[in-house]
Amino acid sequence: MDIRLPDENGLHLTEKINTSHPDAKVIIMTSYDSVEYREAAVRCGANGYIDKDSLNSGQLEKLFKPLVE
Repeated sequence: MDIRLPDENGLHLTEKINTSHPDAKVIIMTSYDSVEYREAAVRCGANGYIDKDSLNSGQLEKLFKPLVE
């Protein structure tokens, strides 16, 4: 999920997904790396937050491994 989407705010959409599909896992992947967005993502129910600019394979493995176990 990204923060900014063409027709929807990614944080609001994360809330909607969590309401209608409580078992779904939502990870925010965005270039907006700020404390405010990270905190908002947690409040909206995101299971993770990745800054696209610092993305590497180690981060992806660390983030996704618990979700599939």
